[in-house]
Order: sequence, then structure tokens, then C-alpha cells
Amino acid sequence: MPSDRTAPGAATARTGRRRTSVEIHRLLLDAASELFAEQGYTGTTTREIAARAGVPEVMLYRHFGSKARLFSAASLQPFDDFLSEFASTWGAHADETSRDEEYLREFVGRLYDLAKGRRKLIVDLLAAAEYEPEVLQPAGEGRPPLEGLVELVSVGRTAMLDRGLNDVDSEVAVRAIISMVIATAVLGPLFVGGDPTTLGRDEVVDDLARMARRAIGGRPRSR
Repeated sequence: MPSDRTAPGAATARTGRRRTSVEIHRLLLDAASELFAEQGYTGTTTREIAARAGVPEVMLYRHFGSKARLFSAASLQPFDDFLSEFASTWGAHADETSRDEEYLREFVGRLYDLAKGRRKLIVDLLAAAEYEPEVLQPAGEGRPPLEGLVELVSVGRTAMLDRGLNDVDSEVAVRAIISMVIATAVLGPLFVGGDPTTLGRDEVVDDLARMARRAIGGRPRSR
């Protein structure tokens, strides 16, 4: 069915300016994110993604190698960017225990909102991995799908040691905190309840942040 939607790259193409590799990469990611969210992984073709991005289909394979790799990148890149950003921010202040509540509340809130907004993509990603394991394999040259997670684990390890917590596997603890927040956002309607009047977003985030703070060895605030 014809669409009156203008492809993201169309306006640029009409100017005659040659697009950079970075621009093409971003156009493909943005188009893929939109279409996968709208139609799901199996319902979206590489031809549709290329058309919406306004680039030749061959460019999709040059940049990502396969539809599965593009799906992984489109689904996980926002999480990778966020985790890397937070690792850098928190890492500069990881020894300031007085700011634990501030940083963890921000971290949990932003991660929760990100996961909730991309709930369908996360579910589709896990479903696709059952029959196409490539979607969760390293992105190339041994790089993990979420490099930002590796950075955050390193910061978390330092923070936990600074707080005297040395009887817990710090890598498992950091990954468990992230899993807890994302699972609550994605599976909330099933396990927490779908009625926002019974348990609001801020209440959920506050409780998750308190649990995260205790998990890294932070002292709970007196009430």
C-alpha cells in the first residue's frame, strides 16, 4: 500500500550532497527502529527498512551484515548509549557515597522509562533469539552486544569495593540490578499490575532504586 510518508533520507538525497557513512548508519537505525516497533521483526523486510531510510538496500548489508544484526543494533543501541553515558557520569563520582541516592534514582528512572518505551522491541528481540541466535551474538571483532554494560560493571565493581562490599560478585550484582529494572518495566503488567492508580511509576522507581542502593553496599536512608 503506498505511503505518503517521506523517507528520512529523501530530503538529503534531493540536495545532491553525498551522505556520510555515519549518516547512512543512523538513517538505517532510525528506520529499522520505527518499522520493527510497528510491524515486529518477522513482519519487517530489509527492503522496507532501506526504503524508509532512503538508501539502497545493499547499504543495509554493508553496514550491518544481516537483518538480524540490524535488529539487534536497533533494539539495543539506546540501552548501550545510556549505560555507557551513565558509566562515565557515575564513574567520575563513584567514591562519593553521599550521592548514591541521587545517582541510582536517576539511573533506575531513566532505565525504567527506556525499557518501558521499548517493551515490544525487547520482547521481539528475545523471541527472535530463540530461532536466530545471531541477534544476541557479539557485534563483531569480539565486541559484546552491550559494550556500555561492560563499562558500567567495571564502575560498579569499584563502587562496591569502596563501600566495603566484597562478599558479592560485583559483576553479577550490577547485571542483576539492570535485569531487575528492565524486567519490571517490561513484565510490569503481568507481575506488578496494569492499573497505574494502584502502583504509580514513581513509587516503582523509588523502591527499585532503594534495592539497587542496598545491592551496591549503600546505607539505607533513615526514615
